Amino acid sequence: MKCVVTGGSGFIGGFIVEELAKEGHEVIIFDVARPEFKLPDSVEFVEGNTLYPELLNKVITEDTGEVYDLAGVLGTSELMFDNSRAVDFNVRGAVNVLDICKNKGVKRIFHPTKPNDWLNTYSITKFAAEQFALMYQKNFNMDIAILKWFNAYGPRQHLYPIRKVIPLFVIQAVNNLPIEVFGDGEQTADLIYAEDIAKIAIKATRECGRLGKVLDVGTGIPLKVNALAKKIIELCGSKSEIIHLPMR
Repeated sequence: MKCVVTGGSGFIGGFIVEELAKEGHEVIIFDVARPEFKLPDSVEFVEGNTLYPELLNKVITEDTGEVYDLAGVLGTSELMFDNSRAVDFNVRGAVNVLDICKNKGVKRIFHPTKPNDWLNTYSITKFAAEQFALMYQKNFNMDIAILKWFNAYGPRQHLYPIRKVIPLFVIQAVNNLPIEVFGDGEQTADLIYAEDIAKIAIKATRECGRLGKVLDVGTGIPLKVNALAKKIIELCGSKSEIIHLPMR
């Protein structure tokens, strides 16, 4: 089966690409930059982004079985000063993918979203794209699985430009630097391994495309940020101390 993964060079997208390749599918990564991991033989890379439907139209064809739309820009406080770009990539880009999939008759589509408790640019744009996906599912009779995953972690997760808690804490710990915790550290996270997210995303794409609702993906196990920092200090044999900064 032919599968297209927009944003397939990224953190979660890369794991989805690898899982699909393990299953023996023909996989095309559509992204702005080549992945940093070694591509399996069955994977092709096409440079481009979802704001330009002309090229995407050539990648997503009538024989495409599944499309995983991982393209977009990330950030919390970072995107509040880059709102137009976030709307372009996270909303208009997602709608371009949905339109092309509709026109080409793609059987199954995966769309990721995020919990929307925070009033910031990223959450607003992801919620808007999520609602478009639900609208296309309902009105155009499309199979679209929509998942919200919680705090992803795993190999190849970048430390910057978007601050991620586990790689940052690990870097600070292995260098015996203070571990910086925002707030009192009693807030909780639900940490889910990137490879597990990829497997769940593929399974959901094939089984949950007609539910008409968004599903959460997490372990169900809350972990306090202070406890996470202490565990990383322990595992790294670090001399780091935990310091608390004002909440962002």
